[in-house]
Amino acid sequence: MLKTTWTDQRLRRLFGKYNRLYWSSDLPDYSVSLTKEFNRSRCEEAQRTILINADSYESDSALRADLLHEMAHVATNIRHGKLWKAEMDRIRSLGAPVSELDFQPGIGRKEILANFSDAAEQGLTWSQARSRIGWEFGLIKSSGRAVDKTVAAMLRIARRFFP
Repeated sequence: MLKTTWTDQRLRRLFGKYNRLYWSSDLPDYSVSLTKEFNRSRCEEAQRTILINADSYESDSALRADLLHEMAHVATNIRHGKLWKAEMDRIRSLGAPVSELDFQPGIGRKEILANFSDAAEQGLTWSQARSRIGWEFGLIKSSGRAVDKTVAAMLRIARRFFP
C-alpha cells in the first residue's frame, strides 16, 4: 500500500522537482491533481493537466514513475511514439525512477479488442466487459464514459462481440 498521503500540493511539488532535475525547468506549466475519475494517471494536453488516481497504486514508487511517464508526454507529445520513447530513455539515463514497464512492448488496440472477444466467449455481458476491461486499460472514466472519441470508436467495435 501507499505510504505517502498524496495531496494536490505534494504532487505539484514533485512535478516541480522532477521538472528541475530532468527537464531543467523547461516543461510548460501544467497542473497536477488527484482524481478518482481515471485508473492510474492521464495527461490532458488541452487542459494542461496531469490527473493521478493515488488510490490505484500499490506503491509510492509506481505513482512517482507514472508521474514521470506523464511528464514525458508533456515534454514530447500525447502518444507513445518514437519521441516519447526517446524521452523516456533520456530521463532513465539521467537516473529518473521510471518503471521498466514503460520499456516493454505495449499493448495495442488489437490486444484490447481480443480481450473483449475473450470476455464475450466467457459469457460476460457487454456491461461487465466494458467496466472491467475499460477500467483496466484506462479506456473509461469512473462514470463509465469513454475517455475520448478514439476510445469511443474502439468500444463501438468491441460492442459487436456481444449479443
